Amino acid sequence: VRPDGGWWRSPYYDEDGGHLERLENDSLRDYVKARPLAPGVGLAGNLWLEEDESYNAHRLAADPSLSELHWRSLQPIADDPDQAPDPRLPVFLKAGIGLAAGVPFNVRGFRGIVIYFARSGTHPKTLMGEHSYNALFLRSSADHIGAVCALAEPMRKVVVTKKTRLYK
Repeated sequence: VRPDGGWWRSPYYDEDGGHLERLENDSLRDYVKARPLAPGVGLAGNLWLEEDESYNAHRLAADPSLSELHWRSLQPIADDPDQAPDPRLPVFLKAGIGLAAGVPFNVRGFRGIVIYFARSGTHPKTLMGEHSYNALFLRSSADHIGAVCALAEPMRKVVVTKKTRLYK
């Protein structure tokens, strides 16, 4: 499940008819909360299984950072009768988001996945950019996001320890 502040949408993407607000604004009556899912279940679980395998394989390659991202169409995942229902997936589709790519990270044993989304109809080659620089940027960004998330718990423990020592 995403950490607080773990959802970000470009301010330039406002053509969704208000659908994405259902994922962002927990005061709405029809808010759809992110929930923990097992690997293989829902969008995040599908991307986790698929990308975690390829991520580990890429780590063995000479230059893993230049590997292509695998952009998945959301509609086949939503239409798969063998998938457990993911209430967030139809919201993405209604908002005009039709592609997603998952980038796993592993920072000192803290594992997770960053999911990037794109509009329906966007060609995956457009998303990769010339010479796959966009893929490198997105993978590096996922590593950075993972590092920030991995810092949260140790930092909280350090603050608690220092406060305990200070007030003894």
